[in-house]
Amino acid sequence: FALWNYWSSSYWGGAVAAIGGALIFGALPRFKSKKKADVVISSLCFGLGLAFLSQSRLFEGLLLSIIPGIYLLKLIYQNVSAKKWNKATTLLLPAALVLIFNFSLSAFYNYKITGDPLKMPYSLHGEQYSVQPPFLFMELREPPPSFNHDILEKHYNGWEIIEINSIKDYLKIKKWHFEKFIRYFYYWPLLVAVCFFFIDKNGIEIPYWTFLLFCTQILFTSWFHPHYFAPALAIYYLLLIQSIRYLITHRRGTVRMIARIGIPVFMVITFADSRFFATRHSGYINGSEEYMKKKQRIVDELNQTSDKHLIMVKYKDDHKLNEEWVYNGPDLDESKILWARYMSEEKNDSLKTYFSDRKSWLIHADDAVVRLSEY
Repeated sequence: FALWNYWSSSYWGGAVAAIGGALIFGALPRFKSKKKADVVISSLCFGLGLAFLSQSRLFEGLLLSIIPGIYLLKLIYQNVSAKKWNKATTLLLPAALVLIFNFSLSAFYNYKITGDPLKMPYSLHGEQYSVQPPFLFMELREPPPSFNHDILEKHYNGWEIIEINSIKDYLKIKKWHFEKFIRYFYYWPLLVAVCFFFIDKNGIEIPYWTFLLFCTQILFTSWFHPHYFAPALAIYYLLLIQSIRYLITHRRGTVRMIARIGIPVFMVITFADSRFFATRHSGYINGSEEYMKKKQRIVDELNQTSDKHLIMVKYKDDHKLNEEWVYNGPDLDESKILWARYMSEEKNDSLKTYFSDRKSWLIHADDAVVRLSEY
């Protein structure tokens, strides 16, 4: 699934988090293996899964990890109580080593960027810019920060703001989030409802209850995008397969016949639509295809020169927020092309002076034809 859309083609995507969830739930049933090597590998996979989630979708990963984590601790406790020290160590040590390594690297990374080993760059970003908190039960930031750029003001103090003045407003937003989720997965999640009401939970208790706990997030989070669901993709497929199995082997002939005809037909429709599915979300994160081509044309043009460049980007008042031109690499001084938002003449001249070794350009990003002009 993740190979077909923005989950694997953008930093915003969910492929890494989906792998993390799959590693965790792939490890769980193998913890009871009689072979020590299997248990070691499973513990390593479990630790890697937690590490992947901590680096990709921390909050959703925490929700997904609570019940599996309790299950693993229970297994360790049972083995310790039975004085099976080797088995307890085999369950705990590989995962613990992976997590210690992951935490150490994260702490170093955080320290180099924020100055605090326990403060993530995402948290620092929120402190500097965000007005809307990530959870609906939290208050808006007062007073809101001041921004040097209108485009940032429109984003943080406009587009991100969610106004809820009544239960009706809340239900409207959550209905929109739910519909976005259902449509994105081609309405297949509706079949998972079969698991909730009709299927014996014996053997799938952990993924079942984890899935329910995971889905509670949609009730109180401020935003929802399809990749937020990525950590639970593996158990979603597990419950979906269980639901399909139940329907196609149903004791009632009518239900069985409808399922055996309808599910394959719907599957064929899903795959037949995959070419459209692969491209329909390219603008979900990156903006329009036309915008991307305009920017790439300028990048290609400047890459053919031997000089280094500074480009001032000027937007119109009705500029689309998702079509952002100003992205730079981590090493500003060594980057061949630097992008900067147009500010006042004084501030632009100051920036131009600082990067005096570069050719300075101005572009009007919202023109029908975007051209470079010397600044």
